[in-house]
Amino acid sequence: MKIVIKLGGAPYTKKQEVESRELNFPLDIGEISARAEDFIWRERLESIAEEIASFKGHQLAIANGVGPFGHQLVREKAPLEVIHQSVQLYNKLIRDILEKYGLRTTEISPFECCFANNSSEIDYAKLLASFSKAIDSGLLPVSYGDVVSAPEELFLSDNSKYPNKERPYLIASADDIITKVGEYWLADKVIALTDVDCFIDSFGSAEARPIDCVLTKEPFEEFARSTNLVKGSDATGGMYKKMGMLYSFTQRTGIESYIINGTKKGNLSKVLKGEKAGTVIKKHGKR
Repeated sequence: MKIVIKLGGAPYTKKQEVESRELNFPLDIGEISARAEDFIWRERLESIAEEIASFKGHQLAIANGVGPFGHQLVREKAPLEVIHQSVQLYNKLIRDILEKYGLRTTEISPFECCFANNSSEIDYAKLLASFSKAIDSGLLPVSYGDVVSAPEELFLSDNSKYPNKERPYLIASADDIITKVGEYWLADKVIALTDVDCFIDSFGSAEARPIDCVLTKEPFEEFARSTNLVKGSDATGGMYKKMGMLYSFTQRTGIESYIINGTKKGNLSKVLKGEKAGTVIKKHGKR
């Protein structure tokens, strides 16, 4: 099987601790490098790397969310170069752990492979070609959420969606990447590893209930309203954006996508075996 995996920022970095100010994330790349271990859950990364390395007979592609290595720096309006160096550093840390368990990895950098055009869209063609080349070469491609340089005019126009002149870039999120790769590669499954057990209808309310299967019957906006799903506040949109990307991806392609808890050992293996774990998103009417 062809499997695309997202290693989310929430289960493998101390994103929540940084957002709650329990930990202060540095803005200097030298200090980020020196203190990187302070902001990750190494045991969880080791566990998921060992699990991935145990898969036999599958072709894999991975993108990792970046947690505070990207989100916090975006919030603090750090320079583009610092943000890129920080997320690249975290990707290297992940790849080192994967290689410790015998996987031959290669970095696929959105900063180097993607560009934004004048219509504020990111062109992923070179990144997708890089994934394909790596897989054909027997390597495990590992990409990540990253910044992408954008034309200045996008930010200078009075009607621009991006009025902040100090932030001349767009963001290629790991959610964007896994759905682009999944469609391009005609994957069998696209799996997002998070820090929650599944998608929750009416999250945070007395009516909250877990959903193990979502069928893409209606447009995503209607689904979001019916489940009281609200937009997130992090740099890439939180669960609203994640669910929206996967829902629309499955509705468009017919490829099953999943949201599972990446902190629980064995969940990823269950999905690959066709066993129940987390929430599966299926195209309505497809068997």
